[in-house]
Amino acid sequence: MNTLMLTLHWVAGFVVLAEALNKLERTAPCRRGVLGWRVRTTEWLKAIAWALLAVGGAGALVTPLLPMERPRCRTCA
Repeated sequence: MNTLMLTLHWVAGFVVLAEALNKLERTAPCRRGVLGWRVRTTEWLKAIAWALLAVGGAGALVTPLLPMERPRCRTCA
């Protein structure tokens, strides 16, 4: 059961990372042209949000490779 949960966590991290990088590629906060302050601010906020989500997804991918103790339920043991 624990291995299944770790595998699902890794797969979810992969999906989140892929989607965040896809959306991050589409944002253009430094686009040339006449962008209003509201549109430019929205683009910057979207870029920051997708970048933070990508960091979280990458963390889920790297977690199994780190030499740390695996999480467990203390009340069940």
